[in-house]
Amino acid sequence: MKQTWMDTSKMPLRDAKGNIFGILSVTEDITERHQAQEELKQQKQNLEEALAELQGAQVQLVQSEKMSALGNLVAGVAHEINNPVGFLGGNIQPALDYIKDIFSLINLYQQEYSNPSGIIQDEIEAIDLDYIREDLPKLVGSMREGVKRIRDISTSLRTFSRADSDRPTNR
Repeated sequence: MKQTWMDTSKMPLRDAKGNIFGILSVTEDITERHQAQEELKQQKQNLEEALAELQGAQVQLVQSEKMSALGNLVAGVAHEINNPVGFLGGNIQPALDYIKDIFSLINLYQQEYSNPSGIIQDEIEAIDLDYIREDLPKLVGSMREGVKRIRDISTSLRTFSRADSDRPTNR
């Protein structure tokens, strides 16, 4: 059964005295117009859905670009951190060796010259040489631990910067 849409207008017919003596009815088949309007509504809805999808894709693309830029920034920061950390890490052991050598030399001086002059004795007390002998290696050991922590942070940054890529991480 085919559905049809009709537009009907009715108007009263009046005589000279204003009395209604009939009704004029005009009917028009508007099925095609109604179908065209329904098609337009559907097309509008389809276009709105397509626009929403495009806007969603645009947001995802912008977010992806931001993450890529952030990854590049983080990789650059990690690289810049690695240079001084490598320098510090590579020089801690030689510094400890130098400290050991200097303390050995001081021990040798104290054995050979067991009665230092008053000026030297006053300076030994002023700088608290015994405390320095005990604390300086610990201080450098703390520096070594700090360098290790910074190196771990840098590794984490590099791992983060490569999280969205297919590149393997270098450890």
